[in-house]
Amino acid sequence: MMKGRRKKLVLIAVCALSSISCSRLTAHNQRPPGLPTPEGVPVGVNESGLKLTIPPGWKLTNEKGKYRTITPDNALTVVFFASSFDQFSDASFHSGDEVARFVHKAKLSGPGEPVVLRDKLNAIRETGTGEVAGKTVMWSSLIVAAPKKPLQVILFAEENQFKSHVSDLGRIIMAIEKQ
Repeated sequence: MMKGRRKKLVLIAVCALSSISCSRLTAHNQRPPGLPTPEGVPVGVNESGLKLTIPPGWKLTNEKGKYRTITPDNALTVVFFASSFDQFSDASFHSGDEVARFVHKAKLSGPGEPVVLRDKLNAIRETGTGEVAGKTVMWSSLIVAAPKKPLQVILFAEENQFKSHVSDLGRIIMAIEKQ
């Protein structure tokens, strides 16, 4: 019995030292959903059956199932929501319509690119340019085939700001997983 406790204490110490969420390593020690972890704040999009993790310090709002998160410096916006379409192919086809709700004069840079995310989730990534509040922005859209409805993630920022947040964006996208 003492060996079991020692192993558990060592596991907890390793988690604390390496800033890994212990809830991912020990099923009996799970955090309630929505509480911050060292990696950020997990947000479940129940209609899609997926969740994302928002980096610490980012502002997050939810308006009628459309989540919006903004960097602390207000430079980059990420909007994510369950598609109004049930099928991945339909959501992909109408992706530009969804982007146009947030980015005016949205122009697609080229054909969508297939991507495979964590949990072997298939996705289509599109990129382009447009305008937000009278400023030229770069945008990217990701449509993810989800257990329920497809998930759409739209991000946009001025070009120089977009590039300065690439690592945060990568962490958000690569942390998309099944609930």
